[in-house]
Amino acid sequence: MPADQARGDPPHARGRTNDRTPARAPRRAIYTGPVLRPPIVAWPDDFTGGLARLGWWVVLALGLVTVLLVRLPERWVAAAFDQPILVRVVLGGVVWMIARTIRPFVISRLPHAAWLFRSTLAVAPRGARRRIPIAEIVQVDVERRPLPVDEVIVVELRDGSIHEVCPLAWDGAARLYEALARRVTG
Repeated sequence: MPADQARGDPPHARGRTNDRTPARAPRRAIYTGPVLRPPIVAWPDDFTGGLARLGWWVVLALGLVTVLLVRLPERWVAAAFDQPILVRVVLGGVVWMIARTIRPFVISRLPHAAWLFRSTLAVAPRGARRRIPIAEIVQVDVERRPLPVDEVIVVELRDGSIHEVCPLAWDGAARLYEALARRVTG
């Protein structure tokens, strides 16, 4: 009896199910993530953030109106069991997904927006945007400030300097904090 059978290892741990079946090659992981992962963005609550939000809704509405008014190809309708509403719903979903993917890239260009993309955190505390590599960040924390701002996300760098990222009340700031803390600690 082979040593691995004597130990009581299950057949899949030995790489075969019985003596006649050859061992299978290990399965490779299949990439199922998005092709283009958008940045995580916290955008300000000032007029620029409001205009960006309004602009996104206008673009989305124009895309959906276009989906409703466009003449559909006969082959698409035939493929959807002669139901044009199914084709329009699918096209509406595609417009929604495209708008949702493009939105963070547009919002990250706002003057005071903070964003995390791949291994870079970008902050603009006093108007000049600064890009900080994640490898340089030692600690992420939330600190209290006087009442108009309240809580602020703060990062400490290896050189000991501390930088404010953005107020926690901004849209997307909680998600930015979670992703930043996850990348820094682990």
